[in-house]
Amino acid sequence: MHDFSKLVTNDRSQIPTDQEIVIELGSHLEEMYTDLRRLGMPEEEAMLQVTAAGKKLGRIVHRLRWHREGGWKSWFQAVAIPGIILTLVYGTCKALLVDFYWERAFPLREAVTVLICVVLGFLASSFSRKLGGRASQRRWAAMLIVAPYAIVWCVMALLVTPLQMVQAAHYRPWTISEAAVPLIWVMLWDLVIPAAGLAVGEVISERASPTSSNLHKIEIA
Repeated sequence: MHDFSKLVTNDRSQIPTDQEIVIELGSHLEEMYTDLRRLGMPEEEAMLQVTAAGKKLGRIVHRLRWHREGGWKSWFQAVAIPGIILTLVYGTCKALLVDFYWERAFPLREAVTVLICVVLGFLASSFSRKLGGRASQRRWAAMLIVAPYAIVWCVMALLVTPLQMVQAAHYRPWTISEAAVPLIWVMLWDLVIPAAGLAVGEVISERASPTSSNLHKIEIA
């Protein structure tokens, strides 16, 4: 038997009101499917029509939920504000640690980078929570810290390096490995390792935050 509610949404983090709406819409889709089959329409064609209707209803439910949760205002408050502030902090830390960074061995300097990112990921998630951010918004707030470096990496990979290869082709031919290896190292240093540290910090913040049951126990005590 088909689960028609899944045709509307697969989001498991819905509040009870949303779940009731999705179940109700799923029952309407089931009735639509039954009517189409009763009229003699083949099962595959009936499912195609019901699936298309479910996608339209899903977009409506998502839009209503987006507006109820504050829309762009909520994302600016819970994602952009903590993310931008801590991006500036991260850039300042990197600028202050330039001499230390390049004078130390690779494992030590990357360990310092990871430690800084773990702390910033923790702060971003905690800051976003205090501003009313949901779980997805708290993750985005943490990842926003490395967004400028991700943009730089994409520009280098898609524009700068190909142009450099074309200009240098007059002097000597380039191999794919010569172009790819520096890009991989840049991505590792400026994107992958910091993002991993931010993700760890965000998880630590989530684990350290008091749950509703714990808050209830504290209030009772």
